[in-house]
Amino acid sequence: MDAQPGTDEPDHPDVADLADAPENHRRGIRTTLVMVDQLLCRVDQWAGGYAARSALIDERNTLSREQCVQLRALTEELRGLIARAAADLHLEPETPDAAQSIWSECLSLRVGVTELGAHHLRRYGEVPPRLADYADALAEVLADGLSRLSDAATGGRLV
Repeated sequence: MDAQPGTDEPDHPDVADLADAPENHRRGIRTTLVMVDQLLCRVDQWAGGYAARSALIDERNTLSREQCVQLRALTEELRGLIARAAADLHLEPETPDAAQSIWSECLSLRVGVTELGAHHLRRYGEVPPRLADYADALAEVLADGLSRLSDAATGGRLV
């Protein structure tokens, strides 16, 4: 889109032109807008001072006060653009449930956890026997832990 004369704002298409946009296109646009919106949520957390701390993560949040102010302003600007596109395209907001999100992430990580096993590690070369035993046990315990995490979030029901 070109900028309107005298502004930095893109031309706003006639919303009537978008009312009959095909569902497949609207769904594809919505998926990307949701992913951008999720990023904006994470950026807001970082701008608020968040830094992940865990067993293998020691994130450093070195953002300055000025950067945080700028990041918050940009996230609000981009949220406005997303909200406007959602309204123009008649996109419904996503209403994820925390239990469903935990279940989904646990499910998506299971493939990676399974690939910790010795059979899959062979793609990097011969796996020493002690490492093979360790990796197989680690994969099994982590897969079980993900299942228990998912079950705890969902009450054992499918979501």
